[in-house]
Amino acid sequence: MEKKDHINTIRMVKKFILEKDYEGLKTYIEKREREIDEYKNENKSSDYIDVLTNQLK
Repeated sequence: MEKKDHINTIRMVKKFILEKDYEGLKTYIEKREREIDEYKNENKSSDYIDVLTNQLK
């Protein structure tokens, strides 16, 4: 995943928190986890993505 994707993820999480849209945040995180799992299955992930995924749990 590119740096741009990481920054976008952080911005989206901050947006959901500021808007107190916790259901939207939960949905977004679940979607991102699925996307990251797809990257892992395609051997495109890095150790950094694994760390981020573990921190979201």
